Amino acid sequence: MRSIAVAAVIAVAVPFQALSFEMTGATLGLSYGQLTEESDLNRVDLGGSVEFGFSREIGMQADLGFARFGASDLDLTSIALHGIWHASEVSSLGLFVGRDSADAGGADASQSFLGIEVGYGAEGFAAEAHFAVADGDDGSGTAAGLVLDWGLTPVIGLGLTVDRLDTDGADLTALALRGRYDLTPQAGLYAEVGTVDASAGGTSADSTFIGIGAEFDFGARGATFDRRSLLGAIPGL
Repeated sequence: MRSIAVAAVIAVAVPFQALSFEMTGATLGLSYGQLTEESDLNRVDLGGSVEFGFSREIGMQADLGFARFGASDLDLTSIALHGIWHASEVSSLGLFVGRDSADAGGADASQSFLGIEVGYGAEGFAAEAHFAVADGDDGSGTAAGLVLDWGLTPVIGLGLTVDRLDTDGADLTALALRGRYDLTPQAGLYAEVGTVDASAGGTSADSTFIGIGAEFDFGARGATFDRRSLLGAIPGL
């Protein structure tokens, strides 16, 4: 898996060497979420993305995120790198590689992933989807996600997110409905409510969760794609 990830980065990066290089946008986000049955089952997440353009059509995005899960004292660090092709003014395609590193009570584990993504945004509607394969200390698996966002007014939006994680040790599906309010064209607040269905070790459970967050964009439109993390769909542990 590591050799595949290295090869993917090289394949994306080599053609960029002959192109110009400038920062085109960035996004910073802070969020809090918890399962409704127990306030200790929560997650605090801080992270950001920065995008560089090599031409009008080609760019690269770097992600860095930190998360803290309350009940399990699990600390998660996620990094990812995207190679992006802006196919048109309203659509983009990407290839990404990344790694999640977790620490809980001195026990470490890591997971590498490689995936593809697509995004679209025009006239008050935006959509984004991704699919990834993963390999690491806890086995292999796949992850997929879908984000839809409708602009109801110039400052109010409604969104839907679906995330699916399927690994050797656990399966998880999360579905959330999100309401968004834009304070300015570069800063917004959101609140969400959703359900998560998880199974591991022959046992399964489902729960509802709630969350709040804030996002800040820099540059013309912020980063093209959301941050990538295998455990990004888990609201609390």
